Amino acid sequence: MYIGQWKGSTSHLRDNETEMRVAGGEVEGFRILKGAAAKNGQPVKLSKGRTIYDLFKAAIEAKSLGVDVISGVTVTSKTHLKAFGMHRNRLRSEKQ
Repeated sequence: MYIGQWKGSTSHLRDNETEMRVAGGEVEGFRILKGAAAKNGQPVKLSKGRTIYDLFKAAIEAKSLGVDVISGVTVTSKTHLKAFGMHRNRLRSEKQ
C-alpha cells in the first residue's frame, strides 16, 4: 500500500492525500484519504457528476496522468493527479 501526498506552496486549500493498493505491479484499488474532493471517505460529485475516482480510473486505464481533467475543477483535478502520480513513480522504481 502506498500513500501519495500533495501540498500546495502558497495555499493549502487543495492539499490532498491518496492511498493506492497494488498487487502484482498493477493498481488493485485506491481511495482519497484527505482532500478537497473527499468527504467522509466517499467521493464527492464534482462537475457533471464526475468524481476524482473517475479521474483516477481514467489515468489507470490510460496508464498515463495525461488524462482530461474535470472541467470546472481543473486545479483540484491536477493536484489529486500529482499525488496519484507519486504512486506511479514508486511502482516504476520498484519494478527496476
